[in-house]
Amino acid sequence: SGEPMLVGSQQARFDGAPDPGDSARTAVRMTIGSTTHWLDAPALGGGSLAGTLRFRDEDLASAINQVGRIAQTVSAAVNSQQSLGIDMNGNAGPVLFSVPQPVSIAGAVNSGSGVLTTTITSAIALQPSDYDVSWDGSNYNVTRIADGASSAFPTLPATLDGLSIAASGAPAVGDHWRVQPFAAASTGMTARAINPREIATAFAATIQALTTNTGTGVASGFSIVRAAAANTLAVSITFNNPPTSYNVSGLSGGPLANVPFVAGQRVPASPADYNGWSVVLDGRPAAGDTFNVSPVTTPGADNRNALALAGLAKSGLVGGATLNEAYASALGDIGTRVQTGQAAADISSRLSDEAVSRQQNVSGVNLDEEAANLLRYQQMYQASAKIIQASQALFDALLAATNH
Repeated sequence: SGEPMLVGSQQARFDGAPDPGDSARTAVRMTIGSTTHWLDAPALGGGSLAGTLRFRDEDLASAINQVGRIAQTVSAAVNSQQSLGIDMNGNAGPVLFSVPQPVSIAGAVNSGSGVLTTTITSAIALQPSDYDVSWDGSNYNVTRIADGASSAFPTLPATLDGLSIAASGAPAVGDHWRVQPFAAASTGMTARAINPREIATAFAATIQALTTNTGTGVASGFSIVRAAAANTLAVSITFNNPPTSYNVSGLSGGPLANVPFVAGQRVPASPADYNGWSVVLDGRPAAGDTFNVSPVTTPGADNRNALALAGLAKSGLVGGATLNEAYASALGDIGTRVQTGQAAADISSRLSDEAVSRQQNVSGVNLDEEAANLLRYQQMYQASAKIIQASQALFDALLAATNH
């Protein structure tokens, strides 16, 4: 990584410690004397430790966030649609899924008493990312880690990407928090144990045209858009003479008169609903024609909410993608990251082999060459031994001649 291992007489010490920005994670630090350097994967460069950190902080985090967003979205969508219907007993549909809420973790070196609380306000707006929040004395700076997008808020609570972030206590300048919307969503999602009769297959109300109507007006697309006690109140929509407008009676907020009629338009255009429901009026109704909204009394004969539940599978709930598309995208991203990692490992292995080969060519040991050298040295030794032996014989002969 280029960091010094020895400065003067002081040696560097490596260890793991709670991450300054996320006390729930362990970060690598290098300490020389009283100076501490925090080393992330880019700072470490290559090697197994850098690879492990990169996997944890990037690849694994991306997979957790993508799958977690799907879990949160499915849970919210199904629970919401379930609540808009009634079960076989005529009761409002109970919650089917439970998913852990986002977590906000204070930095390990925070000196203030600030605490963040994060809740989900719109599952469909969620982004597959963690967030870093810091306080600079004037603003809470919120950075989406996946792409680096940043927003500043002088005060909290604030809403961002389907999340509501609130603060309490007194933060100190430089304090950090890590917001993890999906920390335990994929592993902590649970289904409530319910009786099949508690599945909300029916709508709470229905609309019918009077049999005495003389026009060709029709009501279609009736849907419950907001769970409310008023869903089951009896309501009448009666067309005036001329039938360019209508009156509405039985609404929880009081009757309405002379509401303009536009064929094919969802009713109401404003507000968003009547007693929690809406409908499309079309055709050419005649003066006096009436459409009545009444409560459903036989839930077992009504499957409209069951169809709405099934329709969620084809809705663009996850960033505009269907559930199958979002899951396929998550798997594709994971596969791409695996292939990229494998390719990087293969390249690193080849570079390592080439470096070892170059080192061996310069200073390494060639076994064949060394064997030849040993044989040559052996022959030289044997030749030297014969020279010594011949010299000894000659010396002995000289001594013998001298004695005589």
